[in-house]
Amino acid sequence: MRTIDRVRDDDNDNVREIIVMDDAKIAEMDRKIEALREMVQEIIDSAGDIEAVRRNAKRILASVKMLELNICDIAPRT
Repeated sequence: MRTIDRVRDDDNDNVREIIVMDDAKIAEMDRKIEALREMVQEIIDSAGDIEAVRRNAKRILASVKMLELNICDIAPRT
């Protein structure tokens, strides 16, 4: 189990937030995010000249990057 303890500022009221997650669940999320990145990259690669698909897939890729940043500090290292 991994405990994530952080302070969140809600309208200048500090709120302590404690999240407890199983390392296996965190690792599973990490794998799914990586798989999502790979799938989106495949869509970009296969979109060819369909600019709307390429552009929207790149937006999805930016969201995937945010997910990676959210999980990178808590994902168990192998």
